[in-house]
Amino acid sequence: MKKIHFIAAFLFSFAVTNLIAQSAAVTWPLTSNPNPNTPTGNLQASAQTIGAGSASPFMILYPQQPYSSSGQSLVTGYQGPGWPAGPVNYTRYMQFDINPTAGNNFTAQFISFKYRDNPQVPTNFNLLKAEVWYAIDNNWNSSVQLSTSPLDYLNTAEQTFSKSINVQVLNGQTFQ
Repeated sequence: MKKIHFIAAFLFSFAVTNLIAQSAAVTWPLTSNPNPNTPTGNLQASAQTIGAGSASPFMILYPQQPYSSSGQSLVTGYQGPGWPAGPVNYTRYMQFDINPTAGNNFTAQFISFKYRDNPQVPTNFNLLKAEVWYAIDNNWNSSVQLSTSPLDYLNTAEQTFSKSINVQVLNGQTFQ
């Protein structure tokens, strides 16, 4: 069984653009549930959503202990010695949504998260790949890929994805 282990909070940091510019931030610790911590600034954030995929094997939270002090684990079920091979399946995803509070806009400036492969057998370092995308149109028609090459979950060493961006999110839009 192959698990993807998300070690720390997803941290999205924003500069809010309203009458009085201020900093804002939100984190999803993913240590006890899918909910974000209370955002600072003029933001609203929703619980993490997980797309299981369009066909078996479906991605799920690792059922025995989906959350722990070091983050959450995701699996696609037992597939032999690793993650299932095959084409990219964009219906298998994790999503984090952020909205400006009513009457406000914000500019997304920074995204950062930590991740690692957590194989059941410590010597089973099978390469897993992931991509990082965002959209603000709520239907992903105008999505933008942030990772120019796939993130490799190569072994148990913790890795960090960090990206500076400059994305304006207007009142009524959602940064996802």
